[in-house]
Amino acid sequence: MLNRENVEYNNSELVQDDGLDNLKSIQDLRGFKFLVPSYQRGYRWTEQEVKDLLNDIWNFDFGKNNGAKFYCLQPIVVKQDSEGKYRVIDGQQRLTTIFLIIEYLKSAEEGLEKESIYKNSHFEIAYEARMGSAEFLKKIKDNFQSDETKENIKTNIDFYHFVKAYESIKRFFEDKKKEERENFLLNFLDPHQEKYKILWYEALDEENEVFRRLNSGKIPLEEVEKIKALFLSKGASSKEDKDEQTCELKERAEFWYETEIKTREKKNNAIYGDFIYCWLSAVNPKRDIMFVEECLKDDIGKKKSKKNTFPMLRDSIQRIRVYFEAVVPNKEIKEKGLFRCIYDQYLATEKAEKIQEMWDEVKRAIIFFHDHAYISKDDDRTRRKIFHYLGFLVYNGISIYNLYQDWKKKANNSKNEAEKKEKFVELLLKRVKKEVPKNIEDLCYPKDRKILKSLLLLFELDYWINGSDDDYSEEKRGYEEGYFEFNRFALGEWTLEHIHAQNSKGISTTMKSENKKSEQDEREVTIEWLKGVEECEVSEELKQEIKEMLEILQESKTKNKQLDSLQKKELKSLLKKIDDDFDNRDDLHKISNLTLLSKSANSAMGNLIFSKKKEKIDKFGWFFFTTTKMIFARDFLEFHEKKEKKELLSYNIFTLEDRNKYLAAIKRRLASYVKNSNEKI
Repeated sequence: MLNRENVEYNNSELVQDDGLDNLKSIQDLRGFKFLVPSYQRGYRWTEQEVKDLLNDIWNFDFGKNNGAKFYCLQPIVVKQDSEGKYRVIDGQQRLTTIFLIIEYLKSAEEGLEKESIYKNSHFEIAYEARMGSAEFLKKIKDNFQSDETKENIKTNIDFYHFVKAYESIKRFFEDKKKEERENFLLNFLDPHQEKYKILWYEALDEENEVFRRLNSGKIPLEEVEKIKALFLSKGASSKEDKDEQTCELKERAEFWYETEIKTREKKNNAIYGDFIYCWLSAVNPKRDIMFVEECLKDDIGKKKSKKNTFPMLRDSIQRIRVYFEAVVPNKEIKEKGLFRCIYDQYLATEKAEKIQEMWDEVKRAIIFFHDHAYISKDDDRTRRKIFHYLGFLVYNGISIYNLYQDWKKKANNSKNEAEKKEKFVELLLKRVKKEVPKNIEDLCYPKDRKILKSLLLLFELDYWINGSDDDYSEEKRGYEEGYFEFNRFALGEWTLEHIHAQNSKGISTTMKSENKKSEQDEREVTIEWLKGVEECEVSEELKQEIKEMLEILQESKTKNKQLDSLQKKELKSLLKKIDDDFDNRDDLHKISNLTLLSKSANSAMGNLIFSKKKEKIDKFGWFFFTTTKMIFARDFLEFHEKKEKKELLSYNIFTLEDRNKYLAAIKRRLASYVKNSNEKI
């Protein structure tokens, strides 16, 4: 689980120091022996990738760096073996290209070879499975134009890419002046300047496992790691005194760590973590979620053999990233990446001052969001609206940058804190209204799946904002005591579900959920299911067929006989007719017959009849939205109607009257979020 190491360095497989010295200069690599393991593919960088790297480092040396002391190259992950060699787990392409650049410049500027720091090889690269590649690289100057090489590259793909990369490097530098090339080489390797540095990681765990997880995306070397190196490097302090520098950087490191921890926290005793992160950032289930098994315990704390599986965000995701996204324009991040956006600002002015300015801006964003994530002593409806509107808009794809900029604009143009928050709420409400159509009763599943899900989420959120207005409600959870858990919504992968699901899959779902397996059990479940369908608004013709089949099944039950082949065929045909009737009825696919269920709840009860769903909800109430529980408690009926009819109404069906009352409740709750015809947004 979470500890200081994997918070600060993104994963527990990577060994780092305190975050201030996790960089190695090119000169630091002198004398190192690298070994590329056999499981890795060969060198494959294209001419464009080589040129991109060359342009970056050349522009830093001769372009606009405004006093920045070093250029940070992307990460290399290694594991040292018993012989002292560094086995390259990730970063082979970059490391090989650096080797080729050094070898070309040394050969092109032969006079420099007399200098002691340039004699012999800078570092060595060997290949576990391709022995000839190392020798070829050492003699690349002589090899790349030889007749033998021209033949070899036709059959040896490694040699081919080495030569193509070397030719790209040669063409790049041939366009430069001799003096510039010499200065560049001196700067690239000079131990006193250390202008070019690499993010350096050494693996703790088994090499093959680290490689597999890196390449499957489970341990991404994120931009956040490079951003952290930028903010916590020794040259990033705005203080002149060394002790003050150390203190400043230590404070940054501690604040970084505390922010990461707080953003991952659970709310109270909830199952799911990341209460704040899932409020501020969209979650991609396929990419971001993993499943963890937890042993259940009995009343005296003894572990049971049965395990419970629940979802959580991957530990490798650095949660602090969301606050940087709040202060960097979303468009720029898409174009250049988050790190590059920050690094460009770092180069554009005095380094330490700009770093401090950016750090202060990020801190202000962190403080603002944390201040609105939890109830405070002075909690009021305004704070509650800010929290829930923000979460709703993030879910609907509005960037956290745009939302935070809205806050800053209102903060700068307000007289006091109360006015600032009121103006911000007004702006958020305008954004919410853009997400809500007028004709909600016309929306149909699955065509309008996304907007239907969004509207039902807003329907639930309004209860958390404004509380329950139904005195008869059995659901007294105390909205004033908490905020909606967006982490539960995101990690539980909530989806749309039909309240009345007239689908014969409900028979097999019931069999499975109640652990029934025999043919007699299946007959009982089928009878119960058909009785529920018979009470629904189906055609008279279909009702008659259901009635006849129920008589056949009841007779079979009474005589303890199995259905004959013809009867089984007739039952199968009837079930298909019922399914087709459900699929073809638009009124059953509209918002008045839809609610939200978590993925696990949906798989357990998705096709059950109404009464069976109610049993599940009564038993496992915490799995469900409050509005969902109110549906099955029929809390949307008028009080006098409910009091008189509750005992008489069948719980097997969700009637047309139920659907109409439910729709009316949705429209009443969402009315304040629908744009007026004369309203400008």
